[in-house]
Amino acid sequence: MLTGSTNFTLTDTGKNADGNNLNHVLVLHGRTAAGLYLREFERLRSGTFGELRERREPKPREFRLGRIRVKPIFAPHQGPEMEIMKQMLKAERRVDFAMFTFAQSSGIDDTMFWLLKAGIPVRGVLDRGQGSQAWAATKPLKVKGALLYENTPGTGVRKVHHTDPAAEQAQRALAAYVLAEIDRIVTDLSRPVAGPI
Repeated sequence: MLTGSTNFTLTDTGKNADGNNLNHVLVLHGRTAAGLYLREFERLRSGTFGELRERREPKPREFRLGRIRVKPIFAPHQGPEMEIMKQMLKAERRVDFAMFTFAQSSGIDDTMFWLLKAGIPVRGVLDRGQGSQAWAATKPLKVKGALLYENTPGTGVRKVHHTDPAAEQAQRALAAYVLAEIDRIVTDLSRPVAGPI
């Protein structure tokens, strides 16, 4: 199963000489993952979405793929924004993120405000074009103390787009890799958002 935020264009596949987007591709091997996506696409093709969608939605199904916990969340009916908020609220030390964009008054920025108020540091990389929009959450987050970065011009990057010990260790390893990638983006491809805002 191939999923993620990448569009198969020159800018999203790293082939554009004028700059490229930072998007992700996730490949899930296994019948469980493929079956969940197949069922969702069949639901969409049957017309049971929008005004005609079911009144009762199935709970998102969590499963293990190797030693990694996987929980596909389909928008809008399974509430991916709420799932992101729930995961952020579990933070004990800090929250690091890389995101193309999100608007003010989303549940995500409200959750980040509460984390900052509780003394949990929030650090993130935002797309400089999207993050500078009046509707973006960048300014209020920066005012509240979030450490925010944007992709630096000229780098070739146009857009930034646990139940058992073995599983927890695999998730920590994956999280460490993601954190190292965010550190690399902050250090090599970003600059602090201009202030004061």
